[in-house]
Amino acid sequence: MTIKFPIKIHRLEQNGTVRFKVATNLEKAQQDLLRTKRQLSWAETDYQLTVLAAKASLQQATRSFRRDPRAYWHMAFILDGFLRRLGNAGYYLPHFSTMFARDIGFSSSSMGKILLFFKRFPDPSELDPAVPWKRYRDNMIPRSADSRKQAVDPVRRRASLS
Repeated sequence: MTIKFPIKIHRLEQNGTVRFKVATNLEKAQQDLLRTKRQLSWAETDYQLTVLAAKASLQQATRSFRRDPRAYWHMAFILDGFLRRLGNAGYYLPHFSTMFARDIGFSSSSMGKILLFFKRFPDPSELDPAVPWKRYRDNMIPRSADSRKQAVDPVRRRASLS
């Protein structure tokens, strides 16, 4: 079993520019200082790009007055990829929902719901864009495809029966 070390991501704002600085445990730094510096530098760049990609994917998928649930799924997919890459490098991010929420612009509880939604629906083809995000967020949509069809709004169901 590999030991993973925690990292902390600090948000620095300077002259209207946002940068991120990553710090870790001194024990990890003492093992191989040069390698640790490179990994932390990589994590800073990767986190910056992850936040930009997550924001862009969410902005791109805005429909009229509501967002497509697939946009939230895609954003969570991007964030999950960052966490996986971080884990492969031997690190983990404690309180990652709070960190992502701070930098993307959601509340911590909303970010937690988005990440749980991603875990609950690992395949985006299971999502129905006609079903509002609120129904997915509040865990009102069953996961199986057959029961998902039954969960569609009663007004739409009545219209399709006539």
